[in-house]
Parts: sequence; C-alpha cells; structure tokens
Amino acid sequence: MASKLLHRHIREQLKDLVEILQDPSPPPLCLPSTSGTPGSLDPSHLVGPQSCFPSQKEVTHDSLVVGAIENAFQLMDEQMARERHGHQVEGGCCALVVVYLLGKVYVANAGDSRAIIVRNGEIIPMSREFTPETERQRLQLLGFLKPELLGGEFTHLEFPRRVQPKELGQRMLYRDQNMTGWLE
Repeated sequence: MASKLLHRHIREQLKDLVEILQDPSPPPLCLPSTSGTPGSLDPSHLVGPQSCFPSQKEVTHDSLVVGAIENAFQLMDEQMARERHGHQVEGGCCALVVVYLLGKVYVANAGDSRAIIVRNGEIIPMSREFTPETERQRLQLLGFLKPELLGGEFTHLEFPRRVQPKELGQRMLYRDQNMTGWLE
C-alpha cells in the first residue's frame, strides 16, 4: 500500500510549498488562512519572520521540506490504520524515500530500512533504523527520565516475560534502555 500511495502523500504535502521554496528569502513563519481554493497560497499575504514573535525558532526551507515529508508519512500511517480494519492484514510496513528537490537530497524511512552512501569505501548513513528495538529503547528512556508517566504501575525496565505475582521479590532478568543483553 505504501509503495503505491506514499509518493502521492509526499507530493500533496510539497505542493503547497512550491512558491515558498522557490523564493530565496527566509520562509514566512505565519501563514494566513486562504480565502481561495484550499491549498493555494497567495505569497503577497504571507507574514514574514519580522512580524511574528521575536523568540521564535528559525524556520528554513529545508525544515519545511522535512516537515512535509514527515507529515506525509504520518498521513500514510493513518490511512493504513483506517483501511486495515476492513481487511485481515497482518504485519507492518517498510518504506524508504529519497526526494531530490532544488539541488538537495532528503531521505526518510519507516520500519527496518536504512539508506547509506558508499563513497571511497566509506559507509555514510543517510537515515536511521526505526525498529521495535529502537522504539523500545526510546520508550524506556522516557520512562526513566519521567517516571510519573508510568503512573506508579509500571517500570522503565524490560523483563523477558510478564512477571507473575508469585515471582514478586525474586531476582529476575531485566534490561534497561541502553542494553541489548539481559542482566540479573
């Protein structure tokens, strides 16, 4: 499904940025609501960076492209979630996208995939793996840093299986967010 539709989501997200990306001046931080057709922007009504709040973060053309690609991945994920309810679909998705736009290469991936460049025998990573393992580590770190999110019911540690009530107080194998092996 992603191989047939993800590029359309990316195109739709980038379509509204064409005029902004072609303008060499810094992108506007505030976009007015458009009274014309949905998705059409009239650049004469854009509010530039000097008109907004002084402590705003810098917005670049690159960050607009990255945001559009990220949003396209999110929309694809939502579409797949909606459509899988009506079908018996097992498994997940793996997608790798490379967008060449205005002389720059943008790489995005979902699932267990990565993009690399091999130059003179050197491997240069262009994307990072996003797997259940990396997500486990991210969530465990979040639980460690903000234990209140666990509601006093859970721990940031991972155990090889669910701990049974009769095993409480006994030594068990576990691993923390920075571990791939197990420790007693």
